[in-house]
Amino acid sequence: MAEQEGTDGLSRLISYSLLYATLGSLATNVTPEVLRVLAELGEVERAVDYAEMIVEPAQRAKAFQAIGGGGLLAALLHEMQTEKPKLDRAFLKRALEEAQRITDVEEKAKFLYILAPELARAGEAEASLVAAEQIDKEWPDEFHRRKLEVLARIPVELARAGKAKEALAALERVDEKYHSKSAVLGKIAVSLTEAGKIVDALEIAMAVQGDKDDENDVLKMIAWGCHVNEEALRAAVEDAIGITDAQERARALAMIAEAVKDVERRVEAEHEKYKSSVALEEKAANLIWLGRYDEALQILKEVKFVDLHRGRIVEEFIEGLLISDRFEDAIEMAGKAFCLRSSIHDKIEQWATRWAILRDLIVEGHT
Repeated sequence: MAEQEGTDGLSRLISYSLLYATLGSLATNVTPEVLRVLAELGEVERAVDYAEMIVEPAQRAKAFQAIGGGGLLAALLHEMQTEKPKLDRAFLKRALEEAQRITDVEEKAKFLYILAPELARAGEAEASLVAAEQIDKEWPDEFHRRKLEVLARIPVELARAGKAKEALAALERVDEKYHSKSAVLGKIAVSLTEAGKIVDALEIAMAVQGDKDDENDVLKMIAWGCHVNEEALRAAVEDAIGITDAQERARALAMIAEAVKDVERRVEAEHEKYKSSVALEEKAANLIWLGRYDEALQILKEVKFVDLHRGRIVEEFIEGLLISDRFEDAIEMAGKAFCLRSSIHDKIEQWATRWAILRDLIVEGHT
């Protein structure tokens, strides 16, 4: 429209172009992690608007990767298993599109090295393999090993997304010279159990029937990953292998899978109890620090044990109970606490002796 208005329109067009360039420059200064936080807070459209204005291709690709829940920080959190980022496959695929415009060969390879497994974790099998194959496309000598490493990770990440068939298909791309396929297969099985696809994992175990002493034994890895007894699981699977009728065998596998899930549910329930206990201890520690001892005592009586990872605060609390002649409460807390210093035990024994003497004196006084 401005182009059709002659000299005045041209002047306006130049002004708009300069304004857009300025906005693009400012948008480039917004880090990918800021955009990731915006998206997590529900401001997805706003984050996308910023990303669309970024001019530099690498930054633009990283921006869409972050909006999709990926990026270097997300990868680190995933590796440390402290957080499982929610991945948006649409934005990750957009990041792959934007990566094609990156001209710096090394920067592009490093970006795809992180993006490819994320695409797999989001369930995008084809896109993840495309990204992996491009890692060493323009610099094979330097990045070939990295590509092979990613190709070994993709089947496992696809399994985490519950994509059993895709994971097994991607396994064919793994180079046996650098990565053991049997080891990757075991990881696929464990990842499928994590995704709730226990029957698929057991079918893999039945297909390979690994040697019991083999470090890559799939059943051993499933048992370890699901916190179940290895021998019991092995015996159940071997019984299922002996069933010739396909429907009966499928029914047997379903029963085994349900038993494994039941164990996992119980383990998770115990973990939740532990987390609840830790939260109560933290609250009690804060109350002790504030001098609200009776409230702290009531909370600590609700937990099974007291962890002293906060230093000596619980020990000091026990000492305070002893000084206040609340010997029975001190004994109860000491019974719940791990790793008490020997000096605390000595004081408890001293107070126990003193308590017994006082009790005897009271009894004699009444008689």
